[in-house]
Amino acid sequence: METLFQDFRYGVRQLAKYPGFSIIAVLTLALGMGANTAVFSVIYAVLVRPLPYHDSQHLVRVYEANAERGVQHGVFSPQDFDDLKASQTVFQNLAAFSFFPGNSGGTMVGAGEPHYLSTAYVSGDFFSTLEVSAQKGRVLFQHDDVKGQNQVLVISHGLWERQFGSDPNVVGRTVRANNVSSTGWATYTIVGVMPASFDYPSPEVEAWAPLSLVTDDMVPHRRGIRWMSVIGRLKPGVTAQQAQTETSLKLKQLETAYAVSNAGWRSASVVPLRDSIVGNVRAALLVLFGAVAMVLLIACANISNLLLARGTSRLREIAVRSALGAERARVMRQLLTESLLMAIVGSAAGLLLASALVRLLLAMSAGTIPYAQQVAINPIVAAFCLGASLLVWPVFGLMPAWKSSSVNIIEALKEGAGKMSAGRRGAGMREMLVIGETAIAAMLLVATGLLLNSLWRLVHVDPGFNADHVLRVHITVPSGLRGEQEHQYRAQMIDRVSEVPGVAAVGGSKTVPLDGSGEPYEFGLTPFTQRGPIRPSAGDYIVTPGYFEALQIPVIAGRTFAKQDDVNGNNKILVVNQSFAKKVWGAKDAVGQTLYVGTTACQVIGVVANVHNEGLASEADETVYLPESIAPRSSLNLFIRTKENPLLLMSAVRGAIWSVDKDQAVSDIATMQQLVSENVAQPRFFTVLLSIFGLLAVTLAAIGAYGVISYSVRERTQEFGIRIALGAGRSEVLGLVLRQAMALTGVGLVLGLIGAVMTTRLLGSLLFGIHPMDPVTFALAAVFLAAVALLATYLPARAATKVDPMVALRYE
Repeated sequence: METLFQDFRYGVRQLAKYPGFSIIAVLTLALGMGANTAVFSVIYAVLVRPLPYHDSQHLVRVYEANAERGVQHGVFSPQDFDDLKASQTVFQNLAAFSFFPGNSGGTMVGAGEPHYLSTAYVSGDFFSTLEVSAQKGRVLFQHDDVKGQNQVLVISHGLWERQFGSDPNVVGRTVRANNVSSTGWATYTIVGVMPASFDYPSPEVEAWAPLSLVTDDMVPHRRGIRWMSVIGRLKPGVTAQQAQTETSLKLKQLETAYAVSNAGWRSASVVPLRDSIVGNVRAALLVLFGAVAMVLLIACANISNLLLARGTSRLREIAVRSALGAERARVMRQLLTESLLMAIVGSAAGLLLASALVRLLLAMSAGTIPYAQQVAINPIVAAFCLGASLLVWPVFGLMPAWKSSSVNIIEALKEGAGKMSAGRRGAGMREMLVIGETAIAAMLLVATGLLLNSLWRLVHVDPGFNADHVLRVHITVPSGLRGEQEHQYRAQMIDRVSEVPGVAAVGGSKTVPLDGSGEPYEFGLTPFTQRGPIRPSAGDYIVTPGYFEALQIPVIAGRTFAKQDDVNGNNKILVVNQSFAKKVWGAKDAVGQTLYVGTTACQVIGVVANVHNEGLASEADETVYLPESIAPRSSLNLFIRTKENPLLLMSAVRGAIWSVDKDQAVSDIATMQQLVSENVAQPRFFTVLLSIFGLLAVTLAAIGAYGVISYSVRERTQEFGIRIALGAGRSEVLGLVLRQAMALTGVGLVLGLIGAVMTTRLLGSLLFGIHPMDPVTFALAAVFLAAVALLATYLPARAATKVDPMVALRYE
């Protein structure tokens, strides 16, 4: 033990003796360790840390699937859910919920100004399935999910703080809300407040209400209409695959029993609850972790090169130690102790850097990372940082220690001979490290190029509408209104907003382009009471007159809805998109054709361009637009085209809405440009991060190549002097050095591109519009890396041409 302490003390003195070397090595290691620790902190919070529910590994999401329609993660109808729940044997419990962001909830008053209460409707066993408790009060139980006893709410921790000022006596307090149920304004009692860590099924949820509040007036309760999401808790010993097999069997039985409504809905998908929450983020985080691990490897290679070079300068010292009786193992232990000190200091600095990087990552993520509030430098993350430093310690320290401890005592003690021999002995190893760095950098550069190309293609997708100068606001039509009153309320809102100076056009829709699918309708070429030859399915979007004008969706044929249609009672009309027209009528003119919505015959009056309603990365599927007078909905998003910056009109728009209804909650105010930007926020975030790490890898590899070539030039000073003295041109010397450098780069590039071929397929789920083996990206990555390597090695190569032969011949 005393010898170990001596090694540590001597190691500290050595690091202090060469502060420049020590600082560069520690900072290089800190950079790699900090990046790895920061990314691991995100991975731990999102992918590893248990969900905030008891025995969360037993929780699953249950989906209906329809291969014919390409639906893998579908939802249930109330009847299918009830039948499944009554007959299943693999779940300890099944619960249902319904939440559609922006379309679930209503206006709440009695706690500050009118507020849109984003509400998830849950069955009475929702909280018991998750096995969670309220922070204050209680959760909802089965007896709450009964008509007549369901005027209760559980609110989120965030709503409790924002709207109720963290009132400790909030449990038992009543609020008035509209549209939470179909009864219009009603009084609800707050029975509980959830902990800050609970936000299922979405961070947007502010309240949980009994599912029985969703009446047939709000969403038709028919077997063919699917709107309920399902979660389950598996029985002990039951796997998700076993649950999926049994559930698929039950759904096949339901398809047989209800051939019309359940056609194609014959299989299930049961996935762990965490996977349903995380989605594609898992793949992106693992790719990022692989990238930062590669950056750390390059950093270790650079430190190894530094240690090899330093070992050369210490050759005489090591020879003296050996001559005095020190065994090779003893020398190696001393050198490894110094490397260990470097690793410990580097990990401590990396932990500090990781703390800053985590804050930067969270700021950049802009809500794209689930459970971001749990990302932090905690004891487990700190232990990872320490463990990683101990893991990479032999990676960068062992090889230099082995090489430096192997010394020819007599040769090393000769005047000047030691440097020459050491330089020759270490050259091959340093070149191998440069090749490895180049290969890793090439792999990261290809991955970065693919994601950049993918992001460029994604942001240049035409959404199908013009997002410039459009403001979006969300309001709700009071559910107590019916028929003409409801229609007049909606029309008056639009007219009053249209009168705001600077407004060019106003239209409304239940859903927002890029942010949600339409209602799943089936349309017939014959009435549904008959068995027609075609039953085309499409997303159904309920819109008002002015919608297409406000968003400037191009009209391909015919016309769109107009106010005059309502005046004339001509509301049995439809507008379809190009995809639907082509699928159903082919080359025929769709305008004038008849489609049946149930038993109602509607005439197609126009064809509009395809809109990416479900996101830029999704196909523009078949779409049918219905006038709100046929199928009115309480949720209404207003799209306001302005003549100037739309944000400047927010206050005037609010005033116009409140002039119609002072209790109307105005929420989700944003420009359509913001919504388009948010639609690509997640791929942009991960692409930017990978680009940073890719460029960091290239920079470190270039530094490594520069260091090796510089060292080589210094060791070959005599050789270059002799060459020049014998008549070699300086361009020949330059070419000699550059050929050596580019040979190393070429070997590294070949190995790196081979590695990229084998690894880029892992990026498949993250790419849009580009193949993982895109040859242009591979070629550009190779050219860029070769150019960087050429630039990094040109300076030391040029220094070789300036060698003075007289000085070189005296150089030791």
